[in-house]
Amino acid sequence: VQFVNAVGRPAEPFVVPLLPAVLKALSEKDASVKDAASKAGDAVTASLNPAAIKVVMPHLLEVMEPGVKPQTKMGALGFLSTLADTCTDEVSLCLPEIVPAVTECMTDIKKDLSQLATDTLVKCCGAVGNKDIEPFIPNLVRCIAKPEEVQDCVHKLAATTFVQAVDAKTLALLVPLLLRGLAERSTPIRRKSCVIIDNMAKLVDSPVDALEFANLLTPHVDKAVKEMSNPEARSMAERAAATLAQVASDAASQGATGQPGAKADTKAMREQLSKAVADASGAALGADAEASLQYVADICGALVDMKSFAENSWENCVVPYLAPYISEPTAKKAASAFLAVCYQEVKAKESNVDEEEGEDLCNCEFSLAYGAKVLLMNATLHLKR
Repeated sequence: VQFVNAVGRPAEPFVVPLLPAVLKALSEKDASVKDAASKAGDAVTASLNPAAIKVVMPHLLEVMEPGVKPQTKMGALGFLSTLADTCTDEVSLCLPEIVPAVTECMTDIKKDLSQLATDTLVKCCGAVGNKDIEPFIPNLVRCIAKPEEVQDCVHKLAATTFVQAVDAKTLALLVPLLLRGLAERSTPIRRKSCVIIDNMAKLVDSPVDALEFANLLTPHVDKAVKEMSNPEARSMAERAAATLAQVASDAASQGATGQPGAKADTKAMREQLSKAVADASGAALGADAEASLQYVADICGALVDMKSFAENSWENCVVPYLAPYISEPTAKKAASAFLAVCYQEVKAKESNVDEEEGEDLCNCEFSLAYGAKVLLMNATLHLKR
């Protein structure tokens, strides 16, 4: 605690890896040990760089696995809840990882743990960013622990017109409900689940997310087609299956393979960072700076994954951690050079080979909607002269 309070953010590279051990200490019988562990965890989360959430999250979720003591799980959920309050947007980006881990805690036999997990997940979903489903977030979360509420939630969602683009955060919340809806014995609920799938499948933006969505749901929709005897319900399921097949085909044509989306290569970024520091300072840093260099590469990798290239964001992720080894102006110079290299690499990977000659008049993406209908979603317009 004293180390974190005295040093501040430069302490993060050394204390973040210790979080699982700190959280496990919350299960100790000695009250003084538990109190010290609680204060240590509070000190780390209080001053944490928001960009480091993706780096910290695996350490928190690691101690929510089955077999871990309830006190440790509750401590991890408490810290996650605090981060959801202070770094709402950054935490919501980790929903695909958070939902399965917290779901385990929501079904725990200990009521205090189950309730804390439910409340924490609702907080984590606070910035899901999809106005269509935001009113239903409490219902969606409760359905995870209370299957009896699935039918009511499916009824409400089926009556909603979806117009916003759907991303991984939204899917992390919706897919568990849709799978349960398709598994219900009630034909009307299975039919309405297919209605939701048919509506939402067309709005999934990322080809990687679209293919994963289709792969997860297609076997269950196909099963509904075979098992439902009602002609109208079966027709709706066939329509949903056809939509999923088209979505999968479109995603594959755009390069999706069914594998997770490519993430930043933090190993290569670590080397680029060392070069930027050496160029800016005139010398490479020693072994004592290794933990800080790797930590900076990791959190800047999270910025690359989020496609965040604002100069102040990169300075906040580089300067505080490297300034103790080199001067602050030198650290800023290294941050600027590091950002430039990473940005150019990302743009090079994203750019398509353009064989046509001529001056670019327009090269942009746009969406077009009329009333409640989405006519074009992230369409590309490239005009040349």
